[in-house]
Amino acid sequence: SRQHQSDASRSHDRVPMIWMVQPDQVERVWPDVEPMLRLANERMPPRRSTADVKQSISDGLTQLWLVVEQGTIVSATTSVVSKFPTKKVCSLLLTAGRNMSDWREPVMKAIEVFAKNEGCDEIEMLGPKGWRRLNPDFEHRGEWLVKELN
Repeated sequence: SRQHQSDASRSHDRVPMIWMVQPDQVERVWPDVEPMLRLANERMPPRRSTADVKQSISDGLTQLWLVVEQGTIVSATTSVVSKFPTKKVCSLLLTAGRNMSDWREPVMKAIEVFAKNEGCDEIEMLGPKGWRRLNPDFEHRGEWLVKELN
């Protein structure tokens, strides 16, 4: 129908803006970002609070990537660059937001450019099993197994 075509073309007109937040800008966006990251963090092993994540971003140790559409933050992703004896790796730790299919590809391209500029050899991500189908360009290399020691 004509209405459906109009709606479809409008959705393609929305070009997401991808923004790597600088450490001195964290306070400005944190009230909008923290609830998103809290939800993602709750699905992860309990290693850090969102306050810890915020501090790490503010200290420049963790990167915060935002997708902004029409002035609204629709997703947040955190990454960290780690140097190992044989490789430098950009790890995506937390990702949250809505309409992932609209922004996943441009965000991944931006992070890939960043990682290459940082001298990284690879990008890895930790997330739910469903992410495998959303990220076909990533090789599955096993499962992340965690046993808490009491």
